[in-house]
Amino acid sequence: VGSVVNWPSDTFDAQGSGGIAAFLETEDYAIGYLDAGHGHSLGLQEIALENKNGKSLTSKTADIGAAGAVALSGSSSVIPSDPSADWSSVNLYDLAGETTWPITVFSYFYVQKDLSSMDSNTAGALKAFIEFMLSAEGQGMASDFLFTPVPKEILDYNAKTLRSMIFPAAMPAFGFETASSTMKGRGAEAYMISGKRRSYAEVERELMMKKISALEAKLAAPGAAPAPAPVLAAESSDDETDPLGIIALVFAALAILVSGVALYFAMRATSSVCFAKFEDRGSADCRTIGSPTQA
Repeated sequence: VGSVVNWPSDTFDAQGSGGIAAFLETEDYAIGYLDAGHGHSLGLQEIALENKNGKSLTSKTADIGAAGAVALSGSSSVIPSDPSADWSSVNLYDLAGETTWPITVFSYFYVQKDLSSMDSNTAGALKAFIEFMLSAEGQGMASDFLFTPVPKEILDYNAKTLRSMIFPAAMPAFGFETASSTMKGRGAEAYMISGKRRSYAEVERELMMKKISALEAKLAAPGAAPAPAPVLAAESSDDETDPLGIIALVFAALAILVSGVALYFAMRATSSVCFAKFEDRGSADCRTIGSPTQA
């Protein structure tokens, strides 16, 4: 496993998942390798992959989080027991399991293990953010962005790592008011993070999505004029991640694999997969050979 793949000379290249998606949209019968969430959001047809147990799965039928649990099991030893150890060799590719997806990676947060010299309010807000991402509400938000929440084993690993961090002695404790429950009076107190307090930008986005949904329904109605073909701009992205911190907080399994110390937050269901554009003339099969490129 490395950072470079020697593709055949007749392979077309594109920058990032956006670039691959744009190519697939314009080239009939093309097969591309991109982020699963990106491909599903564009309605591309996914090709099944064969996992280590010989099972053919798509990212929708596989258990994306299973790779994290397997990586943390005693039989695997993929994830270091010490979250401050070397993570350069960690990857979740082609792990065992009947429903394990073969191309899954973690997304990480990196923070310093010793934050005792950090401003106490800043450190308190950081700790609260981490705790929220580990909470049921925070994990539930992962799927909104086509990520997959991490399994309990990874959440327990994160909680242990969080307890090992050193925070300022006078750090304030932040509280939470969830979006589903009102804390009368307390929700407006200092050091309280409320899911019920919404910004204008959030309200504006919600109104925009309602208008888009109404327009889509109108276009889908019988007798409606066909919608113009979408114009897709290639996305420019830097897939290299700099291992910045000492403790890595795995935020979502899928997107980026890096070395460092780790706490996991969520797993991304956007593991890279094969997508194809067909003209409804059957299907194709794409199988993994060895391990895919490490991000």
